[in-house]
Amino acid sequence: MPVEDLSNLHEVVDSQNHPLCLMPAREILAQNLPHRAVAVILRDSAGHLVLRNDAGALDFASRGILPAGMASEDFCRRLLHEDWALAAGALRRLGLARPLMANTGAFTYIFEAVIPPAVASRVAATYDNAILVDDIELKSLLSLGYAISPLLSGAVGQ
Repeated sequence: MPVEDLSNLHEVVDSQNHPLCLMPAREILAQNLPHRAVAVILRDSAGHLVLRNDAGALDFASRGILPAGMASEDFCRRLLHEDWALAAGALRRLGLARPLMANTGAFTYIFEAVIPPAVASRVAATYDNAILVDDIELKSLLSLGYAISPLLSGAVGQ
């Protein structure tokens, strides 16, 4: 396989998060194989969350399957740039979620990126699938029947 094709490959891992082999994401997901992923909580310095709203389901601002050989922090920065045209400053790694059905069988590295309130407002106004909420608004949305991804729920304590 040519070297340039490696960027499309991802690591399949064992139950201890040790790499076993490389495969395309579509194969990993189709076979429900354990792998590594990244999820990003995007928060402004006033405490508002930027969430992705996909058909009434609230989720992390960004998430994706970690490419083989890429550091989780580097991939987090890439996601923020590709999804929201943001250059992330300081990232804080919040933890590692073990594989569950809710996170497609992935060991998910969860990061938080903090951005200025004006940037968060711009993101929410520019992108149709972005929503900017504080904790009270998030609880209200949930009481109105909005779904929240189980992994996000655990990460933000809802």
